[in-house]
Amino acid sequence: MLFRSHSEQRFMGTFEQAAVGIALVSPEGRFLNVNRRLCNILGYEREDLLARSFQDITHPDDLEIGKAERAQVLAGAIDHFSHEKRYIRKDGTVIWVMLTESMARETTGKPLYFIRVIEDITERKQIQNSLQLTQFSIDRAVDPVFWIKPNAEIIYVNDAACRLLCFTRAEIIGKTVSEIDPNLPPHAWPAHWEELKRRKSLTFESDHSTKDGGFIHTEVTANYIQFQGQEYNCVFLRDITERKMAGATRALLATIVENATDAIVGRTLDGIILSWNAAAEKMLGYTAAEAIGQPISLITPAG
Repeated sequence: MLFRSHSEQRFMGTFEQAAVGIALVSPEGRFLNVNRRLCNILGYEREDLLARSFQDITHPDDLEIGKAERAQVLAGAIDHFSHEKRYIRKDGTVIWVMLTESMARETTGKPLYFIRVIEDITERKQIQNSLQLTQFSIDRAVDPVFWIKPNAEIIYVNDAACRLLCFTRAEIIGKTVSEIDPNLPPHAWPAHWEELKRRKSLTFESDHSTKDGGFIHTEVTANYIQFQGQEYNCVFLRDITERKMAGATRALLATIVENATDAIVGRTLDGIILSWNAAAEKMLGYTAAEAIGQPISLITPAG
């Protein structure tokens, strides 16, 4: 028998009750024993699994993973090693495992068998992949994104934020909000933070400074978030410079029209009066309230 001593019998008790998969494997790669948990992980009955090798259950792309380290363990150069790899269950599904290998030896140092401890990490890998996808999406989102600590320190920005402000990510991270938003100086931040905590979300307009000394008009959406006992401000920015300039231009034109000495009347394509300045009131005798909404024929001869 493989196990004879009292200590080996105790090991076998632990072997069978372990919450992780365990396999005893000959130096040539043949299964010598497997525990119940490993059978459950791989979906095999013990007899079926013992008739196979690790090569049979390993994903083809992962066969070379760990070969060099296994040779070092066999030679006694290292005691153990760990790595992630993929196995194929009996039903054909692919799972991820964390594999830790060590070697049991005779008192003379002669190798007896590898002890392979296998933990199913499929769910963990799926979560990691989802988080990586989420991170990838945020990094490449169209709108600038900032993560800010309660002390106003910027701890994350995405690619769009870097492009908008003309900084590299390394140049922005570590700055405080007041260094890029002059409308939130250090003395104003505590009140802003408390209001954000109370209301959970704020949307407002501000200005942000760029690396080259320019300013960008922005719409800011700030969100108060608690995660794993920590507080954060997750900010989305939108560049509204063009919108603000267009609004200022419209306001300027409206002022010019209203103060012009000539009568200026605006109308739709189908002839409905839209605007009526002060000079039109004086020249044509109708107030703006009386004229706006009326057909242009109000002031033009019939025919």
